[in-house]
Amino acid sequence: MRVTAVVLVSTAGVATVAALGVDAAVASAASAGRVHGCYNTRTGALRIVKAGKHCLSGQASISWRRRGHVGATGEQGAPGAQGATGALGPVGVTGTAGVGGAEGAPGAAGVNGATGAEGPEGATGANGATGQPGRSGATGTTGPTGATGANGATGATGATGGTGSGGATGPTGPTGATGAQGATGVTGAIGLAGLEGPLGSGRMETGAWTVWSPYAPEVGRLAVDAISFPIPLAAELTEGAVHYVSTTEIAPAGCTGGTAAAPTAQPGNLCVYGLSEVNKVPIGGAVQRRVETAAGATGASPGGAVISFDVTKSEAEGEPAAIRDRGTWAVTAP
Repeated sequence: MRVTAVVLVSTAGVATVAALGVDAAVASAASAGRVHGCYNTRTGALRIVKAGKHCLSGQASISWRRRGHVGATGEQGAPGAQGATGALGPVGVTGTAGVGGAEGAPGAAGVNGATGAEGPEGATGANGATGQPGRSGATGTTGPTGATGANGATGATGATGGTGSGGATGPTGPTGATGAQGATGVTGAIGLAGLEGPLGSGRMETGAWTVWSPYAPEVGRLAVDAISFPIPLAAELTEGAVHYVSTTEIAPAGCTGGTAAAPTAQPGNLCVYGLSEVNKVPIGGAVQRRVETAAGATGASPGGAVISFDVTKSEAEGEPAAIRDRGTWAVTAP
């Protein structure tokens, strides 16, 4: 059976409508990008009509844009903190000393000093007296030797020879081996992704949802609420990756450890938690809950999902009924 309308009453007292599975009906009734309809002022029930068509008695006209305005881009997330500097590597081994230069040549010899003056000759001794002729008289004694003349003054010392030229500089010793590189510092935490998306792998976002209708919809009709992901995913989530966890159920695989008070989801999963489920349905009837894409398939679109409620027995077949459910959700990118 094709779904023809959806009822959702807001807390502001004005009827609002979310559609699921009625794309063809909306497209045929759309005019210049707007959808037109008539809603019952008592029950809030809505039917889609073409532009310009008059509403019946007890109904009021309503219209809305098929597409909302694009929200402003959020501010860029702060950059992650810089990692710590790695430790300094050890100092390289000192190179061997260069060979010493050759010894310089000796300086030139100084000039000899002048020869000292010769001392004066000693005085000649007096001749002995002439003896009487006769025997020869004894030979007179030899006069004493004259005193040795004083030594001449020592000549001045010659000037010191010039310093010899220095030897050539020895070659530079080889460079010491490079020390080992220090360990890489710890990488800083990843900064928050900007709202332009897609949501980074392993990152999670959460939110809340509410479905309230004063009257249970007829069989084949839905009461819905849309879940919008502030940062869209890179791709759709399939049927096995979306889960509805009621107030009486334990979170299944994909939502391990999550609750309505502390929603969580494993990577690649959307978990919708029921916090309050107050539903009145006709005797013998039941409420069926589904999590679907915008196209009506079980799963989630990159930008969000739709929580829909259907009943297995119409209000007309039993006593009055109502749907008043609310809860939380969490989605984590694969």
